[in-house]
Amino acid sequence: MATTLLAIAVVGIAGPLGAAGEQSRQTEERGAAVVLARQLMEEIVARPLCDDGTTCHLGPESSECDRTQFNSADDYDGYSDTTKDLKNYSNKSISFDRNNVYTRNVTVAYRTSPTGSSVSSGDFGIVTVSVTTPHKQVVKIWRLLTKETLAY
Repeated sequence: MATTLLAIAVVGIAGPLGAAGEQSRQTEERGAAVVLARQLMEEIVARPLCDDGTTCHLGPESSECDRTQFNSADDYDGYSDTTKDLKNYSNKSISFDRNNVYTRNVTVAYRTSPTGSSVSSGDFGIVTVSVTTPHKQVVKIWRLLTKETLAY
């Protein structure tokens, strides 16, 4: 009788402990995804929205073969990488847990106003970095950029 009661108690305790462990793991994954998204976003917003501050073209130009050659935020449109082959801006590999693969994707959309709809060219750009965790949770961050205005 005592063994049966003990078995029931262990099963009753194990369920919530397992759920707490899973929730903790998902929280850690979301935290790592936010860090990965912010790192890439900071790299992107350190550049002007358009080439030379004026030429708008989504995606890299034909001469820009990889991320190290991107010279404007709009070059990142369509960019994607994973933590399996994660590299920094200098194209050096970054050590990351290879068992848990995160995927990063970037989209850039032009706007004629900060709240306007997407257009083919505009004075504003919305940059979105999405990171998908190993368990398919998606973390997205956005940033509004503007074209440079050169004062002479």
